[in-house]
Amino acid sequence: APPPRWRWVASAKAPMEDLQVIGTIQPSEAPLHLVGFDPGEELLWSASQAGMVYAHLMLSGAPHVAFRTDREMSPAVAVFPHSSGLVTLTYAAAHFISRGGVELAEVRHESLGVLSAGVMCASGRTPAVALCGAGTADGTEGSGPSLALMDLSTAQLTVQLPLEIVPTVARWEGRSGLLVLGGGDGLARVFDVRSGVKAVGAAPLFPRGVIHDLDVQDNSLAASALRAQLGPLGHDEYVFDSNLRTADLRQLSRP
Repeated sequence: APPPRWRWVASAKAPMEDLQVIGTIQPSEAPLHLVGFDPGEELLWSASQAGMVYAHLMLSGAPHVAFRTDREMSPAVAVFPHSSGLVTLTYAAAHFISRGGVELAEVRHESLGVLSAGVMCASGRTPAVALCGAGTADGTEGSGPSLALMDLSTAQLTVQLPLEIVPTVARWEGRSGLLVLGGGDGLARVFDVRSGVKAVGAAPLFPRGVIHDLDVQDNSLAASALRAQLGPLGHDEYVFDSNLRTADLRQLSRP
């Protein structure tokens, strides 16, 4: 089937005096949930809930390529444009794709199970993707949650480390070489991935919550969360916490 048609729509000036929307790319019946700039070409990548991935030219908004994320038409949970193409993560696999939309490799690893989070990073001088898996939950040794590094040059897992809980979000601090994972126990766990994967420490940000989002810059960490509260029917339900909490990466509790 031909890819959906796109059109570049000029937009009026936003209410803020110093902010202006330059234009809008509108796909046909494609609710988008992910977007990313290409570091090597003037392309803008996006992904839809319908399992499609799109690239469009930055200057004109014209379509460049459109393709399915995988054979099962699963929506991408993350897209990582890089110097050689694109990596997309679905719940089941990582896909290496050329800028022309051709799948170059697919990485599935049974021990990872369902992928819950991921982020572009580097191990030494080698670009990589950190993959967080929920595990297989079959009770066997090594079947629990884990963190793995996937080498972008070989599409192979280079190291895998067991985790105590399924991560919900992952962030990378390039200057310090630190990888930060947030999870359902409210802890932000920090790993040094400059040579392999080494646990550095943890920050108990939301002891009674689930980290929903976080960011890291230099030695500073900030996070938001969901917290459980009693609902009208007597069951716990999660709502967004009104607190924003920070931590200093130099003052972490040891693993």
